[in-house]
Amino acid sequence: MPSVKGDFEKVVRVAKVVSIDRIELLELKARRGVRGADSPKVDVVVAHRHELTEGVLRVEVRLDLKMVPEVLSVGAVFGIYYNLKGPVSDDDARAFCLHNAIFNVWPYWRELVQDQSMRMGTQPVVVPLLKR
Repeated sequence: MPSVKGDFEKVVRVAKVVSIDRIELLELKARRGVRGADSPKVDVVVAHRHELTEGVLRVEVRLDLKMVPEVLSVGAVFGIYYNLKGPVSDDDARAFCLHNAIFNVWPYWRELVQDQSMRMGTQPVVVPLLKR
């Protein structure tokens, strides 16, 4: 992952001209695994891609919950649509997505995992706070 310090100026340039239009859940996949596991290890794998069009930065953030043992498997894709009030380079947009977009969807992701875990009959899974 590129350094936050090295990308800071790029992120700031985008942040000055961007506003969130909406966040949508585009895809959801969940499966219950083993029952009765005590204190499973929880990890989240994150990937993203972006697309720049006239006046819009569209970002897809894919999140996959990994647990050992596999009590629950949850994967989701969120779409974030940002309105742009000025020009943005692809390189700046990539840095912005890497360091900012995940923070915009993380609260939705945490709520989704906790809700799905309870609905699927497992102990509520609390996704840790995002640390980057």
